[in-house]
Amino acid sequence: MVQRKTKMDGVGKTSTVSLSKRFSLLIIVLSGILLLEAAMVMSKSWALDSLAAGVSSHDIPILNRAHSLKLAVVEVQQWLTDISATRGLDGLDDGFTEAEANAALFTQIIGELQVLDPVNASSYKEMLPVFDNYYKTGKSMAQAYVSGGPSAGNALMSSFDDAASAMSEQVDGFLARIEERTDKLMLEQKSLIRSLEWWFLGVSILVFTGLMSLYFAMKGALAWLPRIVYALDLIAKGDLTHETKSRRNDEIGVVAEGLEIMRKQLVDVLRRVRDSSHQVSSSTESMMVMAQQASIGSNAQQNEVEQVATATTELTANVQHIASSLSETSQSAETVYADTQSASELVIGAIRAMDDLSTQVDNACDAVQSLATETDSISSV
Repeated sequence: MVQRKTKMDGVGKTSTVSLSKRFSLLIIVLSGILLLEAAMVMSKSWALDSLAAGVSSHDIPILNRAHSLKLAVVEVQQWLTDISATRGLDGLDDGFTEAEANAALFTQIIGELQVLDPVNASSYKEMLPVFDNYYKTGKSMAQAYVSGGPSAGNALMSSFDDAASAMSEQVDGFLARIEERTDKLMLEQKSLIRSLEWWFLGVSILVFTGLMSLYFAMKGALAWLPRIVYALDLIAKGDLTHETKSRRNDEIGVVAEGLEIMRKQLVDVLRRVRDSSHQVSSSTESMMVMAQQASIGSNAQQNEVEQVATATTELTANVQHIASSLSETSQSAETVYADTQSASELVIGAIRAMDDLSTQVDNACDAVQSLATETDSISSV
């Protein structure tokens, strides 16, 4: 029994991976994944916010001013061309004023760009002399058209076209660089957003996998509980034939293995009790046979004693008769009578002792029969 207890105490200790450890490991892994996702999302969000802030506060204003800059150049050319065509007649003489206002706007925009983008301030500054030449050439051409007519204006047309081409090259190149930079930033924003989406998808898959693993681990553990309860119910009802086997290496497996060991121990105990009961029953039957034989012997002895007592009584009567008839031998007869009385009393005491012995033997027989009945009851269990 000590060895069995030691074996029971050591069940599952060497290879058991507890459910609490499994659940804790899954929770730790899921928590780590969620923390990593939160860190990556925060990092990407900060990068995206920083990029968006830079675009909104720096690149978009530069892009807007680049378009305004180009529009100012076009407006200068448009107003100078218009006044050259109309020659300021019929009240259409505001071309120089509008062209000058757009020229001033161009200079203002260049100053704002230098403030917004100090890194490229020198390239913005290089555009001023080109614009000044463009504006002065166009203004001279328009004045020539107004004052000298088409022949005078046409003479300066080629110079203005060269200046306009140089100005357009400067402005278009600047606008292309800004648009390219803006497009690059927008693509970077899209890349960050796409990476966030992939991160969310990957982490969602990992979290889903972890939750499913947790679900199946709990389901597998809980599925064994009804089997264990069923096995315990059968043992409680006295059915020790149902085996409980489990290959799980957690607490549920330990409980199932311990339950199976307990069932086997109960079967072994009942077997040994049954064997002992059979031995007691056999001994009881032997005792009953011996008691019956003793009872028969005591009855026979009692009969013999009763016969002796009867013979003694008859002898006493004869002695008394002889004593009364032979007076001359009265003294001897009285002596013989006294001896006979003593012998009669001894015989009567022996008879009483044999009666008591017979009663005790009967009581022993009754006790042995009761013990045999109880032993048969135990054997039937």
